[in-house]
Amino acid sequence: MARVFITGASNGLGRIAAHSSSLESGRVVMHARNEGRGEEALAVVPSAETVVIGDPRLMIVNRMGVPESPDQFTWT
Repeated sequence: MARVFITGASNGLGRIAAHSSSLESGRVVMHARNEGRGEEALAVVPSAETVVIGDPRLMIVNRMGVPESPDQFTWT
């Protein structure tokens, strides 16, 4: 069974996708930009595994092994 990662899960289409996916697969990890939105998302989709808080651009970059802090990038 696949785990689904949904960005913007605290409102709009992201919230609908998180809710729908949790009903279908039950393995949903949601994303929110701050803790308040994360708490809202978990209140609406309590069956989600967890909510990840932060900037999704940095999360994706970090998974590729690029330095964690934007200050560490070399701009050319």
